[in-house]
Amino acid sequence: ARALLKELQAQYVVFRECRPLAIGVDKQLLAARPELDRKLLRLALRTHTASVRYLKAMEKANQRFDLDGQAVAEVSSVVQAIEQS
Repeated sequence: ARALLKELQAQYVVFRECRPLAIGVDKQLLAARPELDRKLLRLALRTHTASVRYLKAMEKANQRFDLDGQAVAEVSSVVQAIEQS
């Protein structure tokens, strides 16, 4: 999973910069890279989204981003409240 995460960081700026990921980014990744193992991808995403760096980014974020780095949705106030507790 860590090797896959390193690949994702090399390929996508949203992973490299720890930007808040769009809901459903796993489906977007599987569509872009159908050879990925779904379970391995889920482990890599879990590792990424549980990292302190990602959680701190979520705490300050207003927007979520897709794989192309485009803002696609707002971070809900519920998520921000959870991240701050």
